[in-house]
Amino acid sequence: MAALALLTVSCDRDAAENDTRPCHDLDILTEYKNPDLPAQDKMLVLRQSGFQDKAFILELYAAGTTFDTCNRSSNEPMTQLLVDPEEGALQAIVLKGQDLQLVRQDGDPTPERPIADLSVRVLPD
Repeated sequence: MAALALLTVSCDRDAAENDTRPCHDLDILTEYKNPDLPAQDKMLVLRQSGFQDKAFILELYAAGTTFDTCNRSSNEPMTQLLVDPEEGALQAIVLKGQDLQLVRQDGDPTPERPIADLSVRVLPD
């Protein structure tokens, strides 16, 4: 007889309030490093969510945002942008104020870069 074991990982989001909730799907977070982002008190994160059908979401947070062991943020993102790689090869991410935009390549001159490796251009408001 086969047995199935289910492992649930618990995270303690706020030890003071004992708000312990299970981590069902652990998202993968990648913070973009750009010297202009901290100067604007902002932090840009790529969230990869899902197991088989992956979703990629750019999230803009206030600088100093923290994440618990389940990758839940200490505050809500200022803005989010769903990234669909099927819409064309990506070249860069542009941030103007709280507006996120993707720059896509025309044609297919070079292989597509991974989303986490894209450069971030910060434009003045």
